[in-house]
Formats: sequence, structure tokens, C-alpha cells
Amino acid sequence: MEVLWMGLIIFIVICTSLLLVMGIAKGLLYFSKGSRKSTLRSGWMPLQVYSGDDALDHPDLQKIAELQEPRED
Repeated sequence: MEVLWMGLIIFIVICTSLLLVMGIAKGLLYFSKGSRKSTLRSGWMPLQVYSGDDALDHPDLQKIAELQEPRED
């Protein structure tokens, strides 16, 4: 029975220390950002997706197609 209690105490100590470390890290991140905290989307870049026939008109794809065409000299 003592082995069971020792295992339970070790498990509780490990879980408590993990929660404590995670809480300290979260708190430090929260206070270090302070007033300059921004929304998550502010770092996103717009992306235009081409599909179907629109993809064939994409300028980059046209340049690639021109490079791949065999030249007749």
C-alpha cells in the first residue's frame, strides 16, 4: 500500500509542477506583450487562389509555359 501512495504522490508532484511551469510561462508571455498585443490575423498575408481556367491565365504559369516551350531555330 505504501508503494501505491508513493506512486500517487510522485504523480501529483509531477502534474503540479507541470501546471505551475505552464502557468508561469503563460503569465510571463501575457505580461511581456503588454499593450502591444495584437490580433492573430494581423500577421496574415492575403493569398489569391487560382483554380480551373483562371489558373491558366496566371502570369507566373504563363512564364513557366514560355520557358518550357521548345524553341524552333
